[in-house]
Amino acid sequence: MPIDSPAGPITTLEDAVAAARADGVEKLTQRYTQPVFLIQAPVQVWSEVTEVHAFGAPKRMLPSMVVELIPGKLNKDPDKLSVGRAGVCDVILPFGAMSKVHGNLSRTPKGYEYQDAGSTNGTILSAAKLKPGSPVLLRDKDTLKFGDVTAQFLLPASLLAEIKKRAG
Repeated sequence: MPIDSPAGPITTLEDAVAAARADGVEKLTQRYTQPVFLIQAPVQVWSEVTEVHAFGAPKRMLPSMVVELIPGKLNKDPDKLSVGRAGVCDVILPFGAMSKVHGNLSRTPKGYEYQDAGSTNGTILSAAKLKPGSPVLLRDKDTLKFGDVTAQFLLPASLLAEIKKRAG
């Protein structure tokens, strides 16, 4: 069952696995044609305010969520997506660790690049804090950390392979 959020229902990985078991992975191939973020985030009250989060303290986590990265949903440029908790973002992650506009994803001839927009909690890629305004090329299965929210960048083939593996 999708998770209700201020951004609307968010599909869980378990929902996608159940759909694959019911309808077959081939049917999901038609749905997931763009990269996704596989999100892991703590259970919390949805927040309009950015909260500074410390790492290390164990927290109860929400189920893994599949957030599609659909270019041009709100942004006029079909190759750019804003990422943050604000309703004006293309990719809305309504968690207190996220800034209103945390960063931007761009589709380039080389692939997808991510750029931190000067967020409060910053963005970490492979244990390195990103410098705001400096784009970095994302590779399939790279993990970004936004405070205590983790987003694994998956190309459609990797997501479908994960769903197929879990569906048995």
